[in-house]
Amino acid sequence: MAGQTYVACMRWGALYPCEYVNVLFHAVKAHMDTPFTFVCFTNESEGLHDGIEARPIPDLGLPPRGWGAGAWPKIAVFKEEAFDLPGRVLFIDLDTVISGPLAPVLEGEGFHAIGPWSWTKLNTPKPWLYEILKPRVKQLKAWLKGQPQNDSLSDRPAHIKPNTLGTGIFAFDAGAHTNIPKALMADPEYAFANYDNEQHFVENHLPEWQEWPEKSICSFKYHLRRSILA
Repeated sequence: MAGQTYVACMRWGALYPCEYVNVLFHAVKAHMDTPFTFVCFTNESEGLHDGIEARPIPDLGLPPRGWGAGAWPKIAVFKEEAFDLPGRVLFIDLDTVISGPLAPVLEGEGFHAIGPWSWTKLNTPKPWLYEILKPRVKQLKAWLKGQPQNDSLSDRPAHIKPNTLGTGIFAFDAGAHTNIPKALMADPEYAFANYDNEQHFVENHLPEWQEWPEKSICSFKYHLRRSILA
């Protein structure tokens, strides 16, 4: 798709200081050999370096708890007003380390995202106790944040697929997926109750998507840190 090239990120709240945005911006500059516009969607632009285009996070009408667990505000990048010109968008989470050229990532078309190899297929199995306790820990966290959580996958409507897509790094054509924020805004409570998080919701509202090439993106938690069994 011809047009503008965007690299985007999003920051709200106090979890990541603005310096994370600045570091990401300079890492992108170091690994991009073509012109691009770096956009940070944020409710606090103070402290951002020159060259970073700060834009307000497009309004999704989220209730206060929608700004907590689940990264639901990220869906705002799909709103029509998020990008004023057509083009290709590469979205990168703030906790990302860039170690290679980014231009090839932006050459494709359609929706590209982190796939199962990068975050669901672990190098080593987890202890049986972890697999038993994980659902209950998840429910407890949801309860503490005031977010309803189903007891099991079987409680969800049959049309909702399990989550295999990750939105830590994803690429799309600006303005191509406005159906996703519209669906969320139509009934956020339903979304909170039936989807694990924003990436689970996004995957279920895409007609199709492609996984980044295997081993091109890896997870520190799943692939680099010392195994919990070691």
